[in-house]
Amino acid sequence: VVLSGQVSAVTGLNVRAEPQTTAAVIATLRLGQPVTLTARSPDGLWLQIALGDSVTPRTTGWVVAAFIDAVESAEALPVQ
Repeated sequence: VVLSGQVSAVTGLNVRAEPQTTAAVIATLRLGQPVTLTARSPDGLWLQIALGDSVTPRTTGWVVAAFIDAVESAEALPVQ
């Protein structure tokens, strides 16, 4: 299952290597930027997103779910 979403954080949104605030920031997204959601954390507080080719070697990262407006419910995403 893959869902679409959009960043709702006004000041930008950090993409982290792991679903925790202490993990390394690997990218920053801007307000309104579209994202592809690929998974969610067990507690549902974090969403895994697919990153573009400009971020290597990682192809995914984690963002705080509260700052993503998802087209459909994130409940449909697999837990990772």
